[in-house]
Amino acid sequence: MKLVENIKISKELQYHIDNNLPLNENVFRPNSEKYFQLFNEVRELFNDDKIRLTEDDIFLVESDLGKKVKLSNGQTVWLDAPIEEELISETIKLDIKVGDTLMGGKFKNKKVVVKTIDKNEKGDITINGKPLLRFRMINEVRVPRDERVELYRDDNILVIVPLTHRALRKYANSCQWCINSDVSEWEDYHKGLHAIILQRNPKEVKTGITGNPTASEILMGQRWGEGYTFKDIEDILGYGFENEQQAEEYLISLTKDIDNFATNAVYYSPGYGIYDMEDNHMGDYHYEITDIPNVTPEIVKLIDEYLVNEEVLSEAEYKGKNVELNKPTRSSGPKKYQVYVKNPSTGNIKKVSFGDAKGGLTAKVSNPKARKAFAARHNCKDKKDKTKAGYWACRANRFANLWGGKTYPGFW
Repeated sequence: MKLVENIKISKELQYHIDNNLPLNENVFRPNSEKYFQLFNEVRELFNDDKIRLTEDDIFLVESDLGKKVKLSNGQTVWLDAPIEEELISETIKLDIKVGDTLMGGKFKNKKVVVKTIDKNEKGDITINGKPLLRFRMINEVRVPRDERVELYRDDNILVIVPLTHRALRKYANSCQWCINSDVSEWEDYHKGLHAIILQRNPKEVKTGITGNPTASEILMGQRWGEGYTFKDIEDILGYGFENEQQAEEYLISLTKDIDNFATNAVYYSPGYGIYDMEDNHMGDYHYEITDIPNVTPEIVKLIDEYLVNEEVLSEAEYKGKNVELNKPTRSSGPKKYQVYVKNPSTGNIKKVSFGDAKGGLTAKVSNPKARKAFAARHNCKDKKDKTKAGYWACRANRFANLWGGKTYPGFW
């Protein structure tokens, strides 16, 4: 495991990181308070995309291990933990029967029909001869109709345009790039302007030579070209390549097969392109939206027509001409970029200019260390006023039209 950024963590977690100890080698006594606290700390960091984990550790943090429930007798117990038999005398009822469909496989993303329900020699419940904890129930995504637009549905795919941040998190729950914790920012840039294409019969996640999903390996290959060092890549993937040449050849080879990308759900718009759920911008590898399984030109036309029409609604009038709000563009003026925004106090449209015309932003936007230094220097996390140049300078990295179709995470 490896931290994505320099943040304060417990000394117990720091010990695991310093000694390269996976979560399943938790240093604390099983079932102790500290034992579960470590799992919950890592789970919170992982959900906030602040730590990189191996696939085995991801399996643990995505389980219920370390979560508390209260039983009908008032007793509180930890889930997914070995519990002495005498502590619980009540019967556990499972809403599962033969013929039901569950999600199984290594990543719990493969549909499995229940053929047998039994117990093993330890008394643990098994499904088709495998431990119950290797499966999960299929939870149908349900949000109110007024929070999303269903553009298309057939036996293979579902196309949704989320209109609220809650709907976004429901339908694109594993997307690193598209889910922004700043709700107002998402509403300004993305609301109603992007579609999520979900495969209704998801494929099994492919695993690469590092033991991580191939889509994660592809992302690290991209990060390597954006400022991460070879050692960074090895540390994050938890794997030692023979040398840099072998790593480069392998990571490039992965991009030539679309099955190596995380396309069970993709985030798409005509302007921003296609992102898989691992944050890979698939246009960088010459893939088009019709390369996504079960997506036909007719479906793309339907999506594009809706999204383009919605984008027109974000236009306004500035000094007698129609302009698009909240979308920075290149400027011919004294600054490099400009953006039109609505002043919430007056309702008037204002043009905000930003960026050094002599260089500045362009030179280092692809370098994660430079972005981090810029954000710290300009205190980007506290810039919330959209009518000020600083707000847009800090977020310029998120607009693909400024960077040849690419976007970059975080602040500038």
